[in-house]
This record gives sequence, structure tokens and C-alpha cells, in this order.
Amino acid sequence: MDNEDKPIEVVGYGKPPKRTRFKPGHSGNPKGRPRKNKTLPDYVEEELRSMVTLTEEGKTRKIPKALALVKIHVRKALTEEDLKSAEFLIKNGLQAGPDKHDNVTALLEEFRERNRCLSVNETSKQESKGGTSILTQVRRRDP
Repeated sequence: MDNEDKPIEVVGYGKPPKRTRFKPGHSGNPKGRPRKNKTLPDYVEEELRSMVTLTEEGKTRKIPKALALVKIHVRKALTEEDLKSAEFLIKNGLQAGPDKHDNVTALLEEFRERNRCLSVNETSKQESKGGTSILTQVRRRDP
């Protein structure tokens, strides 16, 4: 009679037995994913991003150490005529493209592409109607 009183538990794909399911408030990975080990470039980047107090023209302000380093090299290159500082600035200034966290370039490219598509679609619609679009007229005037 005990077997008749218990509801039948459906077990199958996506429905594990109740006794093996996670209890409320507990996950299957209590310690979580281990943290990434830091490398030397990670430590250098972290240190260059930390702030330093700088006094310029009587004003005290906090700036990242990387910016302070650039300011020092610029001053040396201009006032002391230090060629190594000038070479450092030119070399690193030209090699460093947009910041890896900076998506302005990507957004600008996407905007240009959408405008190209819109102008092509508008031109084709106007020409199919038999008229010329404003864009076509402007383009014809431009040399």
C-alpha cells in the first residue's frame, strides 16, 4: 500500500531524480572558476594605470602614471634635447593605434557603411521612379 500512496517520479532527459538535484541556495560549482594568473604585462599595465599626484603650474592633480611618463619624456625631448626621449615618443606614439577599449573607430566605420547603404538605396529608389535624388545632384556638381 505504501507504493500506491507515493506519486510516480518522472526521471529522464532534463529531469534528474529529486535526491540528486541541487538543493536551493547551492550550486554545482561552489568554489567557482579559478582566477587567471597575472603575467608581467598585466602587472605593468596595472601599475601604469595607477594614479600619481602631480603639480603643474601650481595646480595639483592626480593623473595615471602612464600619462606622467609621457609628460616627462615630452619635457626631456623639448627642453633637454634628449634624442632617446624623442625617439621613444615617436616610436610608441606611431605604433600605438586606437585603444583596445576604444570602439569609436568601429562605430565610425559602421556609421559610414550604413550611410553608404542608405545613399545607394535612396539613389536606386529615386532612379526607379524616374527622378534624380538630391545626393545624385550633389555628386554631379562635385568635381
